[in-house]
Amino acid sequence: MRGDHPIVKFLILLGILLAYAVWVVHEYGLEHGLLVTLLTWAFFVTATPIADAGFLVDFPVRLLFHLPMRKSELIVWLIAGVSILATLLLNPAVYQLTPLLQLHYSILTHPWPYWLIISLSALGTFLSLTLADEMLDSLEEHHFTRREAVLLIIFTLVLTIILILYHHLLRTLSVTIPL
Repeated sequence: MRGDHPIVKFLILLGILLAYAVWVVHEYGLEHGLLVTLLTWAFFVTATPIADAGFLVDFPVRLLFHLPMRKSELIVWLIAGVSILATLLLNPAVYQLTPLLQLHYSILTHPWPYWLIISLSALGTFLSLTLADEMLDSLEEHHFTRREAVLLIIFTLVLTIILILYHHLLRTLSVTIPL
């Protein structure tokens, strides 16, 4: 299996998430560690324009139930949104535990202009999943039509524009992701 195969990507993402969870639980204890892990995942769901965190749910759901990834991503966004809202209301201090969560808190609590980041992230995520669903459907059916080729080009161009706008917005707002 090649390194760019979806199953390999899924296993790499899952491994990173599990290693991060173990480290965070060690660092902050079980209760806060699991919440920090969940909120970090929610950050990558809501504040990055590619379905990276959602892919941990979307891909296995597609394999097991043949549900398009863009549909399962709606559930991912719902889980992330409920987790974010509940934490903001019940335990906002958790957002001060890591630099990434501090950044996410700033984005969440300043609708203008930071919610543009969330909007571009949602648009990019759902476009990338639509593109991925189309490509996987074509591979499963062992054919690639002209219509699908045109859609691939259009989605790729639009996704590229979204990524450029996202990057520009981050720079314009002086948002930096601390390492």
